[in-house]
Amino acid sequence: MKTIENLRVRKVVRCPGHLLILTDRGYFRAQAVIGADGVGAVIRKTTGFGPGKMGRLWVAEIPVDPAQSRCFTEQVLIIDLSYISRGLGGYYWEFPCLMGDRPFLSTGIVDSNPDSRRRVGSSSFLLEILKERGLRTDGMMQKAFPIRHFNPRERFSRPRMLLCGDALGSDPLFSEGISQALEFGRLSAQAVYDGFSRSDLSFSNYTRSVLKSRAGQELAAYARIAKYFYGPHAELFLSMLYKEPELRSLIGCSYAGTSNMHGRFMAMTKHIAKHFWNAKRNVAEFRAAAEVSV
Repeated sequence: MKTIENLRVRKVVRCPGHLLILTDRGYFRAQAVIGADGVGAVIRKTTGFGPGKMGRLWVAEIPVDPAQSRCFTEQVLIIDLSYISRGLGGYYWEFPCLMGDRPFLSTGIVDSNPDSRRRVGSSSFLLEILKERGLRTDGMMQKAFPIRHFNPRERFSRPRMLLCGDALGSDPLFSEGISQALEFGRLSAQAVYDGFSRSDLSFSNYTRSVLKSRAGQELAAYARIAKYFYGPHAELFLSMLYKEPELRSLIGCSYAGTSNMHGRFMAMTKHIAKHFWNAKRNVAEFRAAAEVSV
C-alpha cells in the first residue's frame, strides 16, 4: 500500500469500469473511492450526491490569563443554549485550549440555519455575545467554517463511491460528529472489503447499513429533534434537559461513543411522555431556574 500526502484532489470523474481522480499532481485510476475529506467532500461536488443541509460555525480564539478564566480554573466546557430565544439555531461555547504554549479561550457559535440576511448566527452576533459576557477581544483570532448536517433522506453511496465522516454528515442537533465518524469509517471500510470480495462495487446496501447502525439511528433521531429544538418549542426541550439528568448523561455518552443512545432513548419514552404531559409546569420551572423573562 502506498500513501501519498499533501495531494489535493480536484475532481472525480466516472469512466467505464473505473474512476479517474484528477489532482494537482496528475491523475489516478481507482476502482473505488471513499469520500472522507470532510465538509468540502470532492465527490459530493462532482457526482450528484447533493449538497446536504449546511450550517456554519463562527469561532473566536482569545488569549487569556488562565488565572482569570473560569474555563481554565475549573477546567470546564461551557455550552450556553440561551441564545436560542434570540433566534440562534444552535449554541454558544467556551473551552480552554493551548495554542503553542499560550493559553487561549476558544469561543464560538454554531448556527444550523445560516442566512446572510440574518444578524443572528453571524460573526457580528458572536462579537456582540463576547461583549455581553465581558470578554476582552484583544489579539483575538476569528475563523469561520461550514458544517454539513446528517440527512437521513440522502443517499450515502453511488457505484464505486462512498461517503464517510463529515462528508456524510454530522449531528444536526449539536453539530458534533467524532464518535459517529469513527463508526462510519468502520462501515465504509467493511463495505469496500465486501464489495471487492464479491466483485460488486455498486455499494447498494451502504446507505441502509448507515441508517441501521448505532450512529445512523442516533443522527436520524437528532435530525428529527433539531426541527423542534431550534424552533418555537425550544423551551420545552431545554426544560427536558434541565429536568432529566439521565438524558444529559446519555447525550454525553453518545458523543463519546460509549453508549447506544437510540436504544436507551427508547427506554426513556415514559419519562419523556410524562415531561410533555406536565409541559407547562416544567417550562415554568425551567424559566425560573434560568431566569428567563417571559
